[in-house]
Amino acid sequence: EADVEAAVIKAEEMWDKALTLRKEAEELSTLAEEAADQSQAVNEEASKKIDATAPFSLKMVAQGQKAVNSSMKATELLSQAAALSAEADMTEMQAEAALLESELAIEQHLQDFPDALN
Repeated sequence: EADVEAAVIKAEEMWDKALTLRKEAEELSTLAEEAADQSQAVNEEASKKIDATAPFSLKMVAQGQKAVNSSMKATELLSQAAALSAEADMTEMQAEAALLESELAIEQHLQDFPDALN
């Protein structure tokens, strides 16, 4: 009976972990979207300043660097979100396997101990 209970608990824990990973991936995806929007605004601002300024200046380089950094942040967040999503996919597959294992354990327990339902 303890092994059946352990199998059910394992499956539940795997599903909880998968859900947590999905939520974290969604949060990171939202942050990545916000960072991408911010990056676009910074890029547009830098582009306008470069277009408006005829002579080259260090200020233009700094503005360009700010735009690049902003874009890199968005890319990194999106990459992290994708990694968490992939981990959630793997965890869901493991949870499915654990669920099947627990169902088989329950069936075997009921065969071994038919009076367990009474």
